[in-house]
Amino acid sequence: MMIQAATQMAARRESSEKMSKIGLFSEDRTLFPLLSSALGREYQVKLEPTEEGMNSLLWAGGCDVIILDLNSNSDSLQERIESFRRLIALPVPSVIMGDFASRSIASELVRAGAFCYCGRPPSIRDLKTMLSRAYENSSLRQQLRRAHEKLAEPASCDRLIGSSPQMQKVY
Repeated sequence: MMIQAATQMAARRESSEKMSKIGLFSEDRTLFPLLSSALGREYQVKLEPTEEGMNSLLWAGGCDVIILDLNSNSDSLQERIESFRRLIALPVPSVIMGDFASRSIASELVRAGAFCYCGRPPSIRDLKTMLSRAYENSSLRQQLRRAHEKLAEPASCDRLIGSSPQMQKVY
């Protein structure tokens, strides 16, 4: 019984480590509970209806991928698109979600740097695939950036011995 409980706890810990944090930038409050339950335990969805709130969430490290919902209740779709452009420029991958009528806008946002486009209502299987690929792509880019930074660091001669002026000049 103890072994089984320990195994279950380890499995829960492992699955929580694999949990992806998704930021949902949407004015539609009904979308949040639908996506949260449909995506399952592998994903933790956090709703932010404002750009300021989404920026705070991103800078706090609160999400791995963001979903930008094109469907908007506000009068100015153009303001929303500009908010999307600013969020897409950040180092967290973005998935654009919109209905058929907004496909041209979504395509424009993908060309501007969003990871991909997902129709609304989404196919949950496809959305999960997009989210995991976006996260994987972002992780690989971060690893590559760190490797480039490490290679760019000047090499040191820590084991060089000598205190003469000529050796100090070399060192």
